[in-house]
Amino acid sequence: LNQFGVIFGVFLQMGEGVFEVKSTSGDTYLGGDDFDHKVMDWLVDEFRRETALDLRMELMTPGTPAAALDAFLAVAKSPQTKKARLADLAGFGRWIARRSGRPELASRETAGVLAVQALLATPGVAQAAAEAFMAEGCAELSPATRNRIRATVRSLAKALRRWGLNASLDLDLPDERRRAVRDTRGPGADVAVYLWTRARADTDPRSRRDAVVLGLAFGLGLRAGEILSLDLEHWDRTQSILRVAEKGGAGERTAITVPREVGEILDDWIAVRGDAAGPLLVNLGTRGRGQEPAMPPEDARERMSRNALERVVRRWSEAAETRVRCHGLRHSAITGCLDEG
Repeated sequence: LNQFGVIFGVFLQMGEGVFEVKSTSGDTYLGGDDFDHKVMDWLVDEFRRETALDLRMELMTPGTPAAALDAFLAVAKSPQTKKARLADLAGFGRWIARRSGRPELASRETAGVLAVQALLATPGVAQAAAEAFMAEGCAELSPATRNRIRATVRSLAKALRRWGLNASLDLDLPDERRRAVRDTRGPGADVAVYLWTRARADTDPRSRRDAVVLGLAFGLGLRAGEILSLDLEHWDRTQSILRVAEKGGAGERTAITVPREVGEILDDWIAVRGDAAGPLLVNLGTRGRGQEPAMPPEDARERMSRNALERVVRRWSEAAETRVRCHGLRHSAITGCLDEG
């Protein structure tokens, strides 16, 4: 029973420094960001009534499009979400630059700023730009990816409106209905590649390990059990061969030729893991709240668990605002091979 007289309960599971909500009960809408904004709005209004100073304009509003972009990215819930949002807005900015005949304007540093500038235009122009970008610039992407990009653009528009930078902007960019797809197809190759690319972009131990999980599931189409059963000795770097346990094979293993990209992420992870014998993928220890998981000593390493592997896939897929299972990545790999003939 909280201070508002509402019964609310949450069951959590913690592993590798990650808190996973298993179940909730009660009024889940009381509190959170909406409640915080209401309290802040009341405080700012009271201060303005007493002093004639509007803190929204004096302190809370970014002064330039670049500052607005920085402020928007700063409130992302995780580094992965921040990177995903920046990538989505940079794609919007590059499309604007191409449509205007000035692709040189969309450098790596300024592409996201162009997206902010588009939403700072009059509401009609901002609406037209967002709709055209989704129709033309995102036509080749999967529905899940397009809906994630829509969510990023809507969130930015909401922030600009809250900061008073475009108070009349009310972006109408609804999600498209997603056709139900049998699980045998998986989330799609573009989603799988997006997750894998995001994991490879970071160099910390957890991201290096996670990139191997995603790469083996999608790049080689391995089952979760096959991934978890791998030891370091099963990777032959000189021949680019990985010896994978056969399903029901009583310990027998099949040699699989590994593509260059998958071999690179294996070598990147082993450079962090070290050459000690034992499980290829291990659970990582925690250093404390807010710190990246650390590589445990060689004598304290444990083989990565099935739950930890699924949390890896879930963490990266949630950062991309979608939901993917490890088996779904394998299905995407199989579907891709069938499509290629």
